[in-house]
Amino acid sequence: MPRHLRGIVRRQAPTASGRIDMAEHAHDSVLIHASMDQVWRVTRDVASWAVLFAENVGVEMLGRDGGLMRFQLTVRPDDVDVITGRVAEGTLDEHTRTVTVRRLDLGPFESMDLRWQYVPEGGGVRAHWTQRFAVKPVAGADTTVARRYLERLAGFEMANFALLVESRAGRPVFRVLARVSVVPGREPEFERLWRQTAQSRAQHNASVGQALMRSHYEKSVYYTISDWIDEAGFREFERSDAHLAQLRLFEPVRSSGSVVTTEVVAEVTTPLSGE
Repeated sequence: MPRHLRGIVRRQAPTASGRIDMAEHAHDSVLIHASMDQVWRVTRDVASWAVLFAENVGVEMLGRDGGLMRFQLTVRPDDVDVITGRVAEGTLDEHTRTVTVRRLDLGPFESMDLRWQYVPEGGGVRAHWTQRFAVKPVAGADTTVARRYLERLAGFEMANFALLVESRAGRPVFRVLARVSVVPGREPEFERLWRQTAQSRAQHNASVGQALMRSHYEKSVYYTISDWIDEAGFREFERSDAHLAQLRLFEPVRSSGSVVTTEVVAEVTTPLSGE
């Protein structure tokens, strides 16, 4: 277990009904060497969670209702929680710098609520991460397995989060814009391939985020955006065998395309409704 991890999980005795009543929590924290504004700007970009948290390989926004957002996380399966698509809902509170997330697809858990909050500390920001959970009495994973599962993830995820936020702080993003014309009738296949290959792109250590957009006015035309820490990181990925293999997958469904590389020089964000 990482030295800085402070996970707390307690086993309770069964109730009179014979059911284990367990609602426990695990807590961790990490110091991020960046300003509060920089940390929050990265956090509120929900699409970037696919990169900021190593367990995730994709994020798809399903809808918003005021300040409440619903989204689906695509995650790497493991021997405890084999769900690969998790639906969750959450809020971002800009005033308290707090994020709350409730998982709706639970796997072996009866409940899973996550909360992380940022607090100024010295010249940086300390991120506090708390998971409150209850394990299903009949699930294949018991309390001990759940504890090991959360402990294994917590230390690595927080360290990875801090490194990626610090790498983005104060550094211009290298953004790649692409326009793709798809063979008419093969749009669903193109979208499926993009989601499939997005998981591989998200695992590259220079990847910051990516998005796929369908044109409203051009038939069978899509636009993509991918952000990278720097040009060198993007070029390394561009020359990789993995990327060349991805391009071959798209050949049957793509009729033409063009790519433009840019550097983001200014960005203005607007608080979400309800923040």
